[in-house]
Amino acid sequence: EQSLWDKWTFLAALAGATTLYRGTVGEIVATEHGTALVGAMHDECLAVAAACGFPVADAVRSASMARLTERSSPMTSSMLRDLLGGSRAEHEHILGEMVRLGGGKGIACPLLQAALTHMRVETAQRVANRHL
Repeated sequence: EQSLWDKWTFLAALAGATTLYRGTVGEIVATEHGTALVGAMHDECLAVAAACGFPVADAVRSASMARLTERSSPMTSSMLRDLLGGSRAEHEHILGEMVRLGGGKGIACPLLQAALTHMRVETAQRVANRHL
């Protein structure tokens, strides 16, 4: 289970950041506040994991942050690719569940909530536009 949490914390931060800011890792961290915001989103995920009994090891945390803040990285998330391509995204599973668990443990996750809200609005708009 620990390896699943290790991966989920990375993926939730990656998906949350790339969908909320609609850019690659490199584009996000090239901005003035990008690195700090990505780090804060990852910290929210790590706090949830720890509160649920699965603290992420320092080595895993460092490796994840290195990938999440690599200046020239063209990396995006499949969630962003789904969003831009008009496909169904897994935001409820990846972001929604992280936010729900965090809330249940009394952990504020404002950046994850912002990313989740963004995805929910995009999804609702997409559904509404299909019915016009």
